[in-house]
Amino acid sequence: MKRANLGKSLLVMTFIGALAGSSTAWGQVSFTRYRAMGDSLSHGTQGGLIVDYRTQPRAWPALLASKMGTSFPLPLLDKTTLVAGMRRQDYPSYQSCANLACNGADTGDTINDACESIPWYQFGYTWDFENAVLQPRVGHTQVSAAVADNATFVTFFLGGNEFLQCILQTGTIFEFAGIVGIDEVQPLGAKQPTSQYDFRQRYETAIHQLYAPGRGIAVGTFPKLNNIAAVMDKDEITAIVGANPMPDDCFTNEIIMAAIYRGWLPEWNVDMLADGQNYYTPAELQVINDAVTGYNATIREIAADPNHPCAVADFEQMVQDVSEGLIHVNGWRITDQYTINTVGRPWASMFSSDGVHPSDIGHALVAYSFIDAINSFYGTSIPQFTEAELTAILNNDRFADNDGDGRIEGLSAEAFYYCVNWFLGDTYTGDSGETPRSAKMLTLEITNPTMGRVTTTPEGPEHFTGSTVTLYALANIEGGKIFSHWEGDVPGGYSEENPLTVTMDSDKTVRAVFKCGNSVAAPLLMTILMLGTLALHRFRRR
Repeated sequence: MKRANLGKSLLVMTFIGALAGSSTAWGQVSFTRYRAMGDSLSHGTQGGLIVDYRTQPRAWPALLASKMGTSFPLPLLDKTTLVAGMRRQDYPSYQSCANLACNGADTGDTINDACESIPWYQFGYTWDFENAVLQPRVGHTQVSAAVADNATFVTFFLGGNEFLQCILQTGTIFEFAGIVGIDEVQPLGAKQPTSQYDFRQRYETAIHQLYAPGRGIAVGTFPKLNNIAAVMDKDEITAIVGANPMPDDCFTNEIIMAAIYRGWLPEWNVDMLADGQNYYTPAELQVINDAVTGYNATIREIAADPNHPCAVADFEQMVQDVSEGLIHVNGWRITDQYTINTVGRPWASMFSSDGVHPSDIGHALVAYSFIDAINSFYGTSIPQFTEAELTAILNNDRFADNDGDGRIEGLSAEAFYYCVNWFLGDTYTGDSGETPRSAKMLTLEITNPTMGRVTTTPEGPEHFTGSTVTLYALANIEGGKIFSHWEGDVPGGYSEENPLTVTMDSDKTVRAVFKCGNSVAAPLLMTILMLGTLALHRFRRR
């Protein structure tokens, strides 16, 4: 999606057209047999390790397929357990699926790791998500399965694990827990990002094997590390665990933060953040971001190769826009954080509680990016999400605080991820009484920004419908400026009250008008001019 240039809503949704039937094609591109490949981001994982019949239908490939107008059988898994899980036999898709993505996959896995039979004595359960997903395609990888299915369109959104493995390192936690054989783990010491050479070789091999005349392919880029919720700066960690010794310019990850928050062992406290093993320096973070930059450059170059041209979904830019607060859905700001204090504020995170995998609205934004890319590259007309459709997704997103009480009710696994929203394992928070609240946008304008500024209580520009906002006009007194009045969506279209209280019963635009005030300089200047004019008049009379 392009950087939003917004009016009242930063995310402008347009319905481009309607698809008819389950098999629609434009020119040489058909969506009849759409297949998705990738890792847990595409598989539908949320909240740590939860990927099953509850989360997969809301994953972005399923949303994209519905917009394409094509069937998309899912590899619906039974409720996640300590093992990867098993395929649910009560679904028609049990024997085949269109979403081939597997948890934990990297670029090499898609071309090298083949599905194996599940021994009878495991009763259908498997430790390997790939075996659970690809059954009964024994001997096939994700790539070869798509080729064997004669896929007419493929999305290849893969490469996150090449750098996410770095941020999921757990510092000294393993040592504290007393796990035998595990020494202190440096966040960038034990596992470096995949080399640029290896990434290119694997990625290009996969795309080369997938490409065929008439088969459409769309790939996606990846966000910078500091734009995902799992990486936390000093302010974020302090807001959760209180004062701590982590250096001001450094970062930590969610696992360290959650260990301190939970405090299950005496050693798990804020003192952990004095140990350099448990935080990232700016230089370390830059190493990973440089790797991401290189991966994205490779993705774009491979997609531009005339030997296997592909559409590119710029998810890197999407997440950047989210981090800058540019994306809104019906007055709700979509943010890249979930640990912020959202009480009474219409903000929703695009990440679920593990800080890495998308929330429901996050999945919708991924699908949005792919629709834009596919339509632009192939000249197709996949209908884009309307704002009403995105609002419906947001209203049912368990990772959005829809009632503004500061809690969410999304699923979370605590087996390996320790989440902060007071969850109890693979369950909901019990906050099931949430009633979605609508939100409105307050746009503030100033006739001449050099004359003054405007502040609000509470801060905005997002406010729940029906809430009141107090506006304060602050003139530039040193410049001899004074506040004149308000214009726009105020009672009667004009008000000299300052401060001014407005009720957010609709989207509003309010302009503050300042003017020049009386000063010593103005009368003095007029006096000089008058005296000068008088003197000149007398001179001429002589």
